[in-house]
Amino acid sequence: MKQYLFFIVFFFVYQLSHAQCNGRYVNNLFAVDTMQNIQFGENIKYDNTNQKLFFDLYKPKSDTAKNRPCLVFCFGGSFVSGDKRSPELVYLANEFAKKGYVCISIDYRLDNSFNLLVEESMTKAVVRAIQDGRAALRYLNKYSDSLGD
Repeated sequence: MKQYLFFIVFFFVYQLSHAQCNGRYVNNLFAVDTMQNIQFGENIKYDNTNQKLFFDLYKPKSDTAKNRPCLVFCFGGSFVSGDKRSPELVYLANEFAKKGYVCISIDYRLDNSFNLLVEESMTKAVVRAIQDGRAALRYLNKYSDSLGD
């Protein structure tokens, strides 16, 4: 019975929230404006070289709303490979931006696959990726007005 009650409440809240948005966040209402390679930081990689960190921004074109929700996409690849422009991330970011969301796809520091065979190196790779993700969020928080969000 508790499960049914949860779904009933969830459905009611879902319907109520969409009724107040006039189709925003549900229907494709906008074209997409993309800004690529916005530098949000720089940090030291596993081999002690510097890496500049970038993100791509996808936002609704001609949207005048302020304080829109922002979705942050991080590519997969076990901290060894991947790219912020992988086809599935570009597709998702464009689809959500058409509905009124602001989306970013971030870079983070990758590690050498041989280093990940050692538990300590694997842990450091995960920590570095989390640090880079947090740096992207701090940048968004600080510069959201200049990015038009």
